[in-house]
Amino acid sequence: MNILDIILVIPMIWLAYRGFTKGLVIELTSLVALILGIWIALHFSYFASDFLTEHFEINQKYLHIVAFIITFIVIIILVYLVGKLVERLINLIALGFINKLAGAVFGVLKAALLLSVVILIINNFDKKESVITPKLREGSVLYKSISSIIPTIIPWLDLDELMNKEVPGTDIFRKA
Repeated sequence: MNILDIILVIPMIWLAYRGFTKGLVIELTSLVALILGIWIALHFSYFASDFLTEHFEINQKYLHIVAFIITFIVIIILVYLVGKLVERLINLIALGFINKLAGAVFGVLKAALLLSVVILIINNFDKKESVITPKLREGSVLYKSISSIIPTIIPWLDLDELMNKEVPGTDIFRKA
């Protein structure tokens, strides 16, 4: 075990604690809200744009960004409210502790996934291996397992190609 393991364990402990205190339902709800919020805002913020155009005088330069933000926030609030309702139902049928324990496990898994992404990005940009040196990698108990998560889940991922790709729906953020 070395300093790299300590750096990797700290976020895992933190997210396990957060997962335990919030519970699995709220942890999953937060993740779903974020993903769904972004997706719906990218594809359906034109409804908010139309509403804002009809009822407010907003500069066209900022209209799409404001519509995106409003749509995103509305979706996050709606999904969060559904999650709170489900959490109350779980607590009513006395599954609160299981919810919290599952939340801790989910927190560790989420941390491992995020750390795998961070390691992938660092390794992609640090070609000289000066940030995570070969010596640190070899002495680490966790590095090999955590760094292999994203490549295992998405084996076709080419980060260099991804960094140069245009994401559909993001043209609203470019200058006119």
